Amino acid sequence: MIITSSDETKLERARALGTWATINYKAHDVSDAVHDLTYGCGADVVVETVGGQNLNVSLAASALGARIAQVGLIGGQSAPVDTYRFVQRHVTVHGIDTGSREMLEQLVAFTESAPVRPVLDATFPVGAAPDALTRLEGCGFFGKVTLDATGGW
Repeated sequence: MIITSSDETKLERARALGTWATINYKAHDVSDAVHDLTYGCGADVVVETVGGQNLNVSLAASALGARIAQVGLIGGQSAPVDTYRFVQRHVTVHGIDTGSREMLEQLVAFTESAPVRPVLDATFPVGAAPDALTRLEGCGFFGKVTLDATGGW
């Protein structure tokens, strides 16, 4: 797994959690670095968490026949994208939404039975949802920011 961030502390934490390689996207060209790390092949699977024009970065870093999972939209809901790269690289882009309750229940069951533990940055009571959103806006989080409804609404 290759992780990108502009925050060296986050990259260090990712390496401590077992990430194979990290790239500081402010210090290095992501596509060049990914291709160097993969002996010129590129990434087979890309999780695009920014969206907007950053999809071009994912396309450039992708391998022939790669799959891109489009998750985030903080970079914008639309942007000029190099569509020739889709043709050239035979890339498939799949949009990922939050999913259904059934899907969440399956995920919870899986994480309870597997040696997988999500990384939690912070948990806020439901009444402090605005504080949780502020935490997300600051981009200083590492892992999931969650709301806890066990204390009631």
